[in-house]
Amino acid sequence: MEQINLVVGILSKVWPYEESDEYGFVQGLFGMMRALFSRDSKIPSFAQSRVYPEPELLLIFSSHKEIHEIADASSSYPTYVELQQPTLSLLNSLLSSITIALERAGEEKSVLLNKIRDINELSRQEVDEIISMCVRQDIVSSSNNIQRRRYIAMVEMCRVVTNRDQLIILLLPLFEHVLNIIIVHLQESSAALDSTLTTKIKVIICCFLLSISVQSRHAALVGSLNGVSGLRFFAVSTEEYAKRNYANNVSEYNTVLGSLTAQRRNFLLRDVYHDMMLDGVKPTRDTFHSLVVGTMKGARMQDAFFFVDQMKTMGLLPDVTLYNFLISTCGKCKNSNKAIQILEEMKCMEVKPNVQTYICLLNACAAGGRIDRVYAIVRDMIAAGLGLNKFCYAGLIVAHKNKTPLADDFSAKVVIEFVEKSKMWSSVETNSANAENVMMGVTDEELYNLPTAEYIHRRGGFLNLPFTAYHTAFHAAADLKNVELTNTLLDMLNKDGKTPDVFIMMQVIRCYCHAGDIDLALQTFETHINEGRPIAAELFVTLAEGAMTGYTEKGMQIAQDILVRMNERNYFVNSKLGSELLLVAAGEKTGGYTTANYIWDMMRVRKINPSFPAVEAYYQGLKDREIPEDDPRLLMVSKTYDRMNRFGNRPT
Repeated sequence: MEQINLVVGILSKVWPYEESDEYGFVQGLFGMMRALFSRDSKIPSFAQSRVYPEPELLLIFSSHKEIHEIADASSSYPTYVELQQPTLSLLNSLLSSITIALERAGEEKSVLLNKIRDINELSRQEVDEIISMCVRQDIVSSSNNIQRRRYIAMVEMCRVVTNRDQLIILLLPLFEHVLNIIIVHLQESSAALDSTLTTKIKVIICCFLLSISVQSRHAALVGSLNGVSGLRFFAVSTEEYAKRNYANNVSEYNTVLGSLTAQRRNFLLRDVYHDMMLDGVKPTRDTFHSLVVGTMKGARMQDAFFFVDQMKTMGLLPDVTLYNFLISTCGKCKNSNKAIQILEEMKCMEVKPNVQTYICLLNACAAGGRIDRVYAIVRDMIAAGLGLNKFCYAGLIVAHKNKTPLADDFSAKVVIEFVEKSKMWSSVETNSANAENVMMGVTDEELYNLPTAEYIHRRGGFLNLPFTAYHTAFHAAADLKNVELTNTLLDMLNKDGKTPDVFIMMQVIRCYCHAGDIDLALQTFETHINEGRPIAAELFVTLAEGAMTGYTEKGMQIAQDILVRMNERNYFVNSKLGSELLLVAAGEKTGGYTTANYIWDMMRVRKINPSFPAVEAYYQGLKDREIPEDDPRLLMVSKTYDRMNRFGNRPT
């Protein structure tokens, strides 16, 4: 339509418009447009033809050749123009042709979208029919399997859907322009009420009905597109908006944010914030605190700083608690430079740091192995009259573990200096708690990014909170595969008359397995079970994962036996643990793949959905083996993989 307007604008300057001029350029344009759209029988459809003209062909009359033909009024053209004046009946015929083309394009697009949605459910015959309609059959080899044929059919159908969508986009403005011409013509008409005017009124009514039909058809197409692609259209009815809306005020939005954070669906927080803006709901300080806490737990540093910037633009200045959350987020992302910048910003904003600020900063620098910065913070705390608590010593252990290269006296520092000193009382223990953190469900372990943060809410003897330094030390020893350090820490616990909790036993077993001593790990596990100590599913999973290290025949058998015992004791894995197990077991390149198959069957029986990376690894492992294409297990895994891949169930 832009090209049409350009042509009309240019020609109108050199060729005055006259209604009585039978050779005018306006009459010529109408004549060619009618000739183009009146050929209803030649309009191709999806079921009739496999050749689809591009929508750009509809603008052929705007090319330079046609412009010169109109301007020159060639000898063969005036006869045609004289017979095809742009009358109301001619416009009505043009509108009818456009409506038919829109309806046909809409129906074809709807059918194709449904076929694309159910492409994996179509039979081979249906897929071949689609390919024969869309493309030349000779470019598809007879040796192509059903997955390849479905891919070709889906790509071609998407191309046809795009062409139909472009055709609809082109026809709708044309329809509107024709209606405007009719209205202008009727407004300029000075004839009285007679039979001609009655005919005009009928034409207007007809055009109005056609407009409603086109709009309804287009709305249906938008609805079908919304269902397939997941696009979001905000121009909806009040009833539809009320049905899909999940919050109406700031209190309800705060509840939604807390729920998403508890479910670890932190990637949705930004969408909820945008919904608040669209609904005209003004966030409060508590709202921004909930948003930053959610991003901290999900280690989404970019989102955290986005929410803080939004908070500042609304005239709300961050307080010390919010700055602590930001420093903790930087620590999770191992960005100590940004954490230092936040401390400098606090000084510029005259926000006084508290004890938690220094401990967060210490652990943030420790995550990157910055020993120099860690000890600088320790000196500042001591100069301010603050002692070091168990969380500070845990941070010092992490800092020395992450330092590269590892110090030769690492074991001595961890055992003698840090773990022993953590047993002493410090004044920091009395003033490090924060009521707001407790109200928002943020524990000290989560705030300081300790290894036990993931298990802090577990009960039944899983964690012994006074063992914070021990937990960090055992975790570091397991990461470093240091069996000597692990045994030394166990002796220290025994001398103190303490019993290791479940988390410590997990790290002991993990250290033995990673060091290659699976028999010692199994013996430690059996001793823990026989002594009647607390048991958790994580203990079985840790031993099974460790036994699969190296994918030896003995280790894979031990892993499968441990999982069988776990199942017999009615200890079940969740989606996270099951996905981790399946991902490790799927890496087996040789052997019968029995352990991975057992994990998959165990999760299917419990109706536990594994993550996409685990399903992808298991599916690739099955394809690498000589398994028939019609194998039930392979077909089930293939169907699950295609479904998750289609709907984008990938980690974010």
